[in-house]
Amino acid sequence: MESCQMSGEVAPPMSGTCGCSLNGDMYIFGGCNDNGQTNQLYCVNLLDGKYSWRKVNHKSGSSPSPRDKRTCWVFNGRWMTSIGDGTMKFICLTQHGPVGVNDKPV
Repeated sequence: MESCQMSGEVAPPMSGTCGCSLNGDMYIFGGCNDNGQTNQLYCVNLLDGKYSWRKVNHKSGSSPSPRDKRTCWVFNGRWMTSIGDGTMKFICLTQHGPVGVNDKPV
């Protein structure tokens, strides 16, 4: 297996992050570091050969709350994560807003 040099705005060391791959981009979200839980989202394109991380900034609405040990998955071409509050609500991070399981706003 060959290793690749990563560059860009690399996420700080964290535990309890979740991650998924969507359309050649790998996303990591949340986690916990020395400063506590975070709601930061980072992305790296795995297909362009540059392997440059970038921090993804929330563009509209309210950001997901800082958490670690979330789960995430790809559903209908969107990257989703549970908000971890015990309800059936999800945050669709690639669409910048909350959606329900039927893809309608919550």
